[in-house]
Amino acid sequence: MRLLFYIEHFGRTGGGAENYAAALCAAMAERGHDIHVACRTAVGAVPAVTVHPDLDDPQGCASAVEPDLTVDWGLFARADLHRLGGSVHRQFLHLSRDAYPRWQRPLRDLACHGPRHQARIRAETRILQDPYAHYLAISQFVAGQARAEGLPDERITVLHNAVDTQRFRPAANDDERCALRCELGYDDSHIVFLFVAHNLRLKNFTLLEHVFARLAATHPEVRLAVLGKRAPRCRHRWLQHISTSAQPETVYRAADVLLHPTYFDTFGSVVLEAMSCGLPVVVSPRAGAAELVRTGSNGTVLPVTGARETVETAWNAALTALLAAPLRQRLGRGGRATAEQHGFTAHVEQFETLLQRLLADKQARSS
Repeated sequence: MRLLFYIEHFGRTGGGAENYAAALCAAMAERGHDIHVACRTAVGAVPAVTVHPDLDDPQGCASAVEPDLTVDWGLFARADLHRLGGSVHRQFLHLSRDAYPRWQRPLRDLACHGPRHQARIRAETRILQDPYAHYLAISQFVAGQARAEGLPDERITVLHNAVDTQRFRPAANDDERCALRCELGYDDSHIVFLFVAHNLRLKNFTLLEHVFARLAATHPEVRLAVLGKRAPRCRHRWLQHISTSAQPETVYRAADVLLHPTYFDTFGSVVLEAMSCGLPVVVSPRAGAAELVRTGSNGTVLPVTGARETVETAWNAALTALLAAPLRQRLGRGGRATAEQHGFTAHVEQFETLLQRLLADKQARSS
C-alpha cells in the first residue's frame, strides 16, 4: 500500500507519541509499504519514509502523493483512518476538570468556552462527521469518548499501545539493579515508588503527597521518585525529583512500584513500560492502560474521584500492602507477562490488518 500519514511532529526524538509514530512508519516501510508523512516539523531521517512539510495543505499533499489510504495521527485533517491518541478535545476538557479544586472549576469551564477551545472543537466535529472515516482508539476509555461524540461502534477499532519488551525489561541481575539504585541514591533498605509525569496537576501528584505524608510517618523506608520535566514545589525527605535526562528504562529497573493516579490519560504508556520492566502498578481508572491491569494479578486499579478521605485511605492501604516484597515480586511477574502480550511486532501486524480491511472497503465503495 502507498500510505500518507498526517503527523504534526515527526521523528525519532521528542515525546513518546513522536517516537511511536516514527517507529510504526519505519516498521510499515520494512514490511514493503510506500510510506509518506505530511508534518509541520521533522527531526532526523527515518529510513524508507518520505517526509513532506505540508501538513497545512493536507489535501494538496494527498493529490501529489496519490495514496491508497490516508492516516491522520489525531484529528488534524480528513482521512481514511484517524488514530485517537489524544482523545477528542471536548471530552478531554470535561474529564480533566477533576484535576482542579472545586472552587476553580467554574473558572475552568468559562475558559473552555473561549475562542481557541471552541475553534478546535468545531474543527474536530467537522472531521468526526465524515461518514466514511474509521477511528482507531488506543483504549476503550478513548473509544467511549468517541461514542459520546456520536460515533457508532462499527467505525471504531480499539488497539492498545505496544511496548518494546527488549528495551523495557527487568534488571538482568541483582548487581545491575543495585548499581542503578545506587546512582539514584537508594540502597536495599528503601522501597522506591515511582511517579512519571510532566503535568503534575493532571497526573495527580497532590494525592501522592497526601498519601506519602501518612505512609512515611510510619514507614520511614519509603521513597517517592518523580520522573518528569517539572520538580514538585514541595520538599520532603521521602521525595526525590529525577531529571528527564535519565533513561526511563533504567529508572524503572531501579524502582519497586509504579504509581499512576492520573485524572486523564488516553493510555499511559508509562504503565505498560513499567509492567514490562517487572514492576507492579497502581493505576487510576482514568488511564486507558488500566484496562490491562488485573487487580491481584499484575497490579491494582484504584479510584481518584469521590470523597478525598475515601480515596486517600484506599491508596494508603494499597501502598502499605506493597511494602511486602513477595507481593511486589508476584505482581511484577504478572506485569511482565502482560507486557509480553503487547509487543511491537504483533501491534504492527494488527495495524496492517486494519489498513488492509479499510482499503478493501474503500475499493468496494468506489467500484
